[in-house]
Amino acid sequence: MIRRPGPALKLVIPVVLAGLGWGALRLAGGPSADQGLWPPVAGDVAALATADPLSLVVLGTSLSAGNPWPEGLRAQLEACRGGPVALTVVAAPGENSDWGRQQMAGVLAAAPDLVLVEFAINDADLRDGVPLDRSRENHAAILADLAAARQGAVPVLMVLSPAKGLRGALRPFYDRYRALYAQLAEAAGAGLVDLDPAWQAALRTGDRRAILPDGIHPTAAATARITLPPLAAKLGPLLGCAEG
Repeated sequence: MIRRPGPALKLVIPVVLAGLGWGALRLAGGPSADQGLWPPVAGDVAALATADPLSLVVLGTSLSAGNPWPEGLRAQLEACRGGPVALTVVAAPGENSDWGRQQMAGVLAAAPDLVLVEFAINDADLRDGVPLDRSRENHAAILADLAAARQGAVPVLMVLSPAKGLRGALRPFYDRYRALYAQLAEAAGAGLVDLDPAWQAALRTGDRRAILPDGIHPTAAATARITLPPLAAKLGPLLGCAEG
């Protein structure tokens, strides 16, 4: 007798099949992401030290919209450079790089000097993310728009905190999207900050529930400890700070 799949298996089958489909997508060769900025960085980097105010734009997901780290970074960079930093956050929960590409008019309206971009976490989602090749196309378009703006706004691609548990299972090819950021950064002269290794280390040694309570959104305290210091350290030198 052939048994029909139960409700749990019916849920798992489409996820697995979707994963197989996404797994078959082409991933071009290239270096894997690291924790540093990838030189050369495009745009008028020298102007960042003298911009008054410095216009900082964060473009991304709920990892940027739902956490106070952008404001914390603004304050740290302002203190570091000894001059004002104007912050604009263009980010929303659940959005991917399709949405990000559509927000470029608003991003450019802020006359950005420095733009931080993070969509890897949602692009990798099997439910409502985007295939790898479309993620590549979207980010290339975003970087091209920034290069054409105001002598070239300086772009930095960011990989922030990962997803765990069920949220992680729905992103089985997340590392491919991380690797894509490294390839895009190298090809376009964008900066790259990959904080995944720092977060993975923290999750291995700490209480996951206290760091990533719902499996994808880190607490403000964890972000202040794991994201802010290395991010400020990597961006500080671009702004003429003696120390990041």
